[in-house]
Amino acid sequence: MLAHHSNILATRATPEIYEAVRTCCSSARYNPMARTITIVQKEIEKANGYIAVITAGTSDLAVAEEAAVTAEIMGNRVERITDVGIAGIHRLLDTLDVIRAAG
Repeated sequence: MLAHHSNILATRATPEIYEAVRTCCSSARYNPMARTITIVQKEIEKANGYIAVITAGTSDLAVAEEAAVTAEIMGNRVERITDVGIAGIHRLLDTLDVIRAAG
């Protein structure tokens, strides 16, 4: 994939795996929250509109961030809306316009 100049996404990666990948590709980037490694070798053409990734609470953040990184490397713009569960219902209501405009 590196030789073909493809963009690369690896999920469920540990810091140790990231360090091993970095030995052969210094442009690799690690997202510890999402546990993803990305290598962007060609411009990512952005789609129109965006995807909203919404979490109810902080326990959802890791999975939501993995989804957001995956969507972004596939050319999507992502709006992250976090912690809008029942205790933060006002935060949900404050973001309804963003949520409704998402694809």
